[in-house]
Amino acid sequence: MKIQLTKKRELRPPAIIASFVRSSGPGGQNVNKVATKVHLSVALPALEKTLEPNEYLRLTQKLHNRIDQSGYLSIYCDETRQQKRNLTLALTRMEKLIRNAIILPKKRKPTQPTNASIEKRLNKKKQQSEKKQSRMKIR
Repeated sequence: MKIQLTKKRELRPPAIIASFVRSSGPGGQNVNKVATKVHLSVALPALEKTLEPNEYLRLTQKLHNRIDQSGYLSIYCDETRQQKRNLTLALTRMEKLIRNAIILPKKRKPTQPTNASIEKRLNKKKQQSEKKQSRMKIR
């Protein structure tokens, strides 16, 4: 059980805590006996050690609603009836969640409007003006 953050950085079990709970999903009588729902948590101090300071800051800002009071990033998964499959799904989701949070967003390059778009906008304004003029009362 591991979470691959980048090619060189990964998280392993002391930082990852998986607990299993009874699922509310499909399963018939089995749902009352087997705990298939996965509650996966990652300790923030471990993430802080693994990630660079700016990545960690981005992560805490983007995922602040998933971080609990005790400092754990949490995710639940109860899609399937199998505990193992739910665990792998939860691990892949957590991996994607963390990877997407630490990515530096691309800076927007401001562009100038094209000549065609300027002309189109002015024509639209002219048409609108003519429409309003035609609705006016003639003196």
